[in-house]
Amino acid sequence: MHRLKKVFKNNFISLDFKNGFLIVFLSASVMFLIKLIFSSRVYGTNDITYWIYFSKIIQEFGTSKIYSLVKIYNHPPLVSWILKLVRFIEIKSQLSFPFLFRLMPILADYMSIFVIWELLRKYKIKNKILICLICIINPINFLVSGFHGNIDPIFIFLTLLTIYFIENNNIILSGLIYGLSMCVKIVPIILVPVFIFYLKERKDKIIFVLSSSILPVVVFLPYLIIDFHFIIRNIFLYSSLKGIWGLGHILSSIFMNESININIRNFSFLIFKLHIAFGLIIFFILSLILSKSLIENQKLNLTEGTFLTFSLFLVITPGFGVQYLSWLSLYSAIVFPILGMIYVLLGGFFLYRVYIYWGGGLPPYYANSDVVGQWIGVEKILDIILWLLIIVILIKFLLDKNIFIALRSKKLTYKSANS
Repeated sequence: MHRLKKVFKNNFISLDFKNGFLIVFLSASVMFLIKLIFSSRVYGTNDITYWIYFSKIIQEFGTSKIYSLVKIYNHPPLVSWILKLVRFIEIKSQLSFPFLFRLMPILADYMSIFVIWELLRKYKIKNKILICLICIINPINFLVSGFHGNIDPIFIFLTLLTIYFIENNNIILSGLIYGLSMCVKIVPIILVPVFIFYLKERKDKIIFVLSSSILPVVVFLPYLIIDFHFIIRNIFLYSSLKGIWGLGHILSSIFMNESININIRNFSFLIFKLHIAFGLIIFFILSLILSKSLIENQKLNLTEGTFLTFSLFLVITPGFGVQYLSWLSLYSAIVFPILGMIYVLLGGFFLYRVYIYWGGGLPPYYANSDVVGQWIGVEKILDIILWLLIIVILIKFLLDKNIFIALRSKKLTYKSANS
């Protein structure tokens, strides 16, 4: 029994109500209840309408047929099974589909706080109560999980859990959880370099790759055999909205403005097209170079490596959905508490304004972007300011980690090895 207790304690989160954890636990629990109450009183965005539509198609035609019938359905098969379960519970419980669907991301946010607490304790960070409170109050996640109706907070929770188990040397379990995260949404695949570079032993790298492949193979393989073309098209080809965020937003605003010189507009349109064509390639190259250099120079832990990847993606990406802001919200608070707090507050205000615009007033019971289109006016300014803030945070992070020294060290090592 003593040995079993020791194994459990070493491999799973130990919630001891000491050193301020009681404050964090109570605050997270109160916010969890507030989200539940809020979520039960709103419909959400038109994403909820799509989820209901997807669930009906799945119910009628099955979980594999939906990929050929609905081109915009870009979710892994596991999500299709979850939709069937939500539909079943809805019928049995008489609770609304929007509320039941949002229970998952709301619970994911709640559980993420406890994983963050343990990681902060592992890293021996002193202001862990402040960081956890920022993550708890975080208006970005409150609106994404409590109102929007998307599953991004679930894979964020699973990436945090992956990091926790790697840091505690449980490579097999961390790989299984990481594989599960990719079965929820394919996005965590961009974190592969961070995890692989961080693991020092070749044996650990192999174990992690093999264990993280188990669930995706089980989940995806039958569907790939049945309908390879449509699975690849829907899930693996990046298809987010272009020209509504960051550099793409700036460029599209220039070439659509008829008062600007025609040559400048044509040039901006060319850069816009190049950004769409090569933006993700540039991201992957930079992500590989930066994460490899910094991790090999032992300047990054896994949380920082994940933060670097998500922030770099949000800076460079040609496509965007407002729920993407939740990818960085928890990690930014962990890495830079003050700048992270500014990010979640500004991001929360941006979402608040966008949902009001989509909903046609306050409070927005139903925010439908299909009717009114993407944000305009003040929201477009907030969009650019938020993007610039991420750039500032990323630059500060790289400077703090002496990125130029790390790159130079890598270059000198390469020359030495080839001389």
